[in-house]
Amino acid sequence: GINIADPESGYMQSYSSIASEPTPSDRAFRLVAMHSDLGAEWAPRWRNQSTWSRCYLPEDATRYCEQARAAGQAEAVDTLMHSTDAFANLPRAVVDAFFTEGSLAMNMGADEPFDAEHVALLERFTEIFALGYKRHLDLQAAENRARLAELERAVERVRAEALCMRASNDLQRVVAVVFREMLTLGIETPATTVDYYDFKEEITHHFGAMTNPRSLGLTWSSGPFIAFDNDIATFHDSWTFAEGLLLAGSGFEAFQRRWRAAEPWSVLQTQSEHEPHPLTRLMSSTDLSGAPPGWEGDWVITNVPFEHGAVGFREHREHPEHIDIARQLTESLSIGFRRFLDFQQLERQNGELALERSLERVRGLALGMRVSDELETAAAAVYEEMQRFGIEPLRFGIGIFDDGLQSFDVWLTTVEANGDSTDMRGNVALTEHPMLIGLATARRRGESDFSQVLLGNEVAEYTRYIAEAFGIPLPEG
Repeated sequence: GINIADPESGYMQSYSSIASEPTPSDRAFRLVAMHSDLGAEWAPRWRNQSTWSRCYLPEDATRYCEQARAAGQAEAVDTLMHSTDAFANLPRAVVDAFFTEGSLAMNMGADEPFDAEHVALLERFTEIFALGYKRHLDLQAAENRARLAELERAVERVRAEALCMRASNDLQRVVAVVFREMLTLGIETPATTVDYYDFKEEITHHFGAMTNPRSLGLTWSSGPFIAFDNDIATFHDSWTFAEGLLLAGSGFEAFQRRWRAAEPWSVLQTQSEHEPHPLTRLMSSTDLSGAPPGWEGDWVITNVPFEHGAVGFREHREHPEHIDIARQLTESLSIGFRRFLDFQQLERQNGELALERSLERVRGLALGMRVSDELETAAAAVYEEMQRFGIEPLRFGIGIFDDGLQSFDVWLTTVEANGDSTDMRGNVALTEHPMLIGLATARRRGESDFSQVLLGNEVAEYTRYIAEAFGIPLPEG
């Protein structure tokens, strides 16, 4: 076996079998050694680098185990006493040949120590092993330096993307970079999520990045997914704190408690063939051609809190070292969120200014009217202003009710198949078609608005009714 010393205490810090990974009895032996005279006897000999050959008798094992049990290591003692390769097979000859970082040890069942020839042979092998172990430490240090340098570059790339934000939706690009850097740094997750908590508005902004569904042979034309590049797609969702409580129940409150405590936490998600896909909520709002593969099986979902929210990723087994990677990548996410809120406020202000200018244009046109027929021009102007705000209805109209709410005059702007708009005027009865009857009823009740969804044949029936009212001939079928 190999014993590695703790540089400060000199006690055995780790123990492993040369032939295999450390067994439960290996780990139990280390704990017993650390909490008994066994470790205390080993330490000074390691410091002096003097080979230690001895023979353990049953009474020695009893003494060490009693000391460890008194120190709270009862479980380790029980494991060790029931193992076939430790104190259960006594007496036993043991020898440690020391090197700078620990010792190379061997043992056998015997009531006398190893003979001098065997001890000398172990010492010679230890000299060679010490060179190899030193090389191992040098390579390990170099690998750690390389990983640290790569992590620093990854953090800088996330920071640079956050500082390059020019609009609130650019935050999705920042999350995409976080996902890409996680993959580069060895975190094998199908997606990365970043939740931002807006306590002022009591809203959770849920951003995510995942493998681009198109790279998996899937397609979509609408919905929350945005292709960041050929390999990565992003998405954005949001919900109020109250909705989050309904979605996750007590888990949502536990989530926020841990976030306030700034403690990373992990949960196990078991995914059976009968359970919904983890992306079901997102897929319900898109026409994605299929469920993305690669999400099957059980997952450990890890959440790492930062100032304004938490980063989440999933792996098939837990890797504690990945928490520190995620934590360092989150340093720039707070920058991104602050810029997100700033841009949101600026965009709201700009939107309000644009709306005021739009209203002023329509107001000026309305005040400049000289005859009633010019209301048709006002309808067309309102339609154009709505297009400026990204609203593109198939038709837009202004209706003026008569005194008895039996009919109304309508000035209508409609869009043709070639994109051109046409202005029309007509008088439409409010007593025949069910939707228009509902409109008149809402008006009588003093309601501020009315809407109705038309499905299937209802669309064709309404189109025919309006066409007849305006005297528009319809093609057959």
